[in-house]
Amino acid sequence: MLAFEVVTADGEFVVANSTTNTDLFWAMRGGGGSTFGVATSVTVKAHPDMPTTASRFSFTSEKVGNETFWAGIRAYVDYFVPFADAGTYAYFTLIPNVYSGIFTFNMSPFFAPNKTLEETTAMLQPWFTRLNDLGIKFDPNITHFPSFHEAWRNSFPLETVQKVNATTASRMFPKANLETEEKREELYRNLRQSSENNRVQVHFNMRTVDPANADNAVNSAWRPMYLFSQQAVRWPVNATAPEIMRRRQEFQTGDMQRWRDISPGAGSYLAEADRFEPNFGQAFWGDKYPRLLKLKAQLDPYDVFFATTSVGSERWKVETAYGLPNENGKLCKVQ
Repeated sequence: MLAFEVVTADGEFVVANSTTNTDLFWAMRGGGGSTFGVATSVTVKAHPDMPTTASRFSFTSEKVGNETFWAGIRAYVDYFVPFADAGTYAYFTLIPNVYSGIFTFNMSPFFAPNKTLEETTAMLQPWFTRLNDLGIKFDPNITHFPSFHEAWRNSFPLETVQKVNATTASRMFPKANLETEEKREELYRNLRQSSENNRVQVHFNMRTVDPANADNAVNSAWRPMYLFSQQAVRWPVNATAPEIMRRRQEFQTGDMQRWRDISPGAGSYLAEADRFEPNFGQAFWGDKYPRLLKLKAQLDPYDVFFATTSVGSERWKVETAYGLPNENGKLCKVQ
C-alpha cells in the first residue's frame, strides 16, 4: 500500500501516505477494518509477472491405514522450513471422517512462483520418495504455467464459506516450532490430535516476508511464521445456544489452547480467527497493539468506528442472548 484517501472519524477527507498523515498511514496498513477511517481509494504497488509451477494431489488412509497415513504427514513436516525458505506456498487440508475412520490429505496446491518444472520436481522429490517408500499412492500432477495468474486460476479451488454451524480459529506457528526434531514431533502430534478430535484443518506452509521491511501495523507474528494453521469446531444445525456456547468454549480451552501452549508469544490471523480468541490484541497485532491503541484514542476518540475484536473494541460489548457473538443486540460501553 502506497497511499490512502480517507474520511476520518471527524468527517475530514485526507490523504495518508509516507509523508502526510503518517500515523494514520501506519495504522491503516495492518491495523484492521472498521477502526480508523473510511478508505475511499487505495494506491497499491504492482509487481512483475512471473512463471509459476504448481502441484495438486491427495491421498487418504483408506488403503494404507492410519499409522502409514500419519507417517506421510510426519515426513512432510520435516520439509516445512526448506520449502518455505525456497519461496514456495503450500495450501493443504487435513479432513477427518469420524464415521469411517478415514483421514484425507489434500494439497491444493503446492505453489512455486518463479520456479521451473524441473526445479519444483527436484524440490518435492525427497518427500515424494518417502511417501512412495510408505506405499502411499498419489499423482503429483506437477504443471508449469507461463504466468502467475494462469497458475492461480488453474490451481486454487473455488470455495465458499457459508456454514452456520461452525467456526474457525487460527495460529501462526513460527520457525521455532520446526527448528529441531523434538519441536517438529511436538507440532505434528498436536496437528494429529486435532484431526483425531474431528477438527477440519486448513494449513499454509509459507513465509510472509517483506523485502522492503516496511514499518506498518501488520501483526508482528507474520514475520517469523512458517506455518499458518486453522482448525474448526462444528455443532448440530439445530443446536441450542447454550450447547453452541459450550462447544465453542471447549474448543478454545482444548484444541486451540494446545496450539497456543506450544507456540508461546505467536499470534492469530484476524481475518480467519475465532471471535473468542483470548487476548485478541496480542494475538492479532503482536507488539504493535499498544501503539495502535494509542492511535485509536487520538484518531477516533469517540469510537465512531467499531467492530468486534478491532483495536479498542474491548471498551464496548454487544449484548446478545446467551453471550453468543453476533451483532443482534445493543452496543454498550464496558464499565
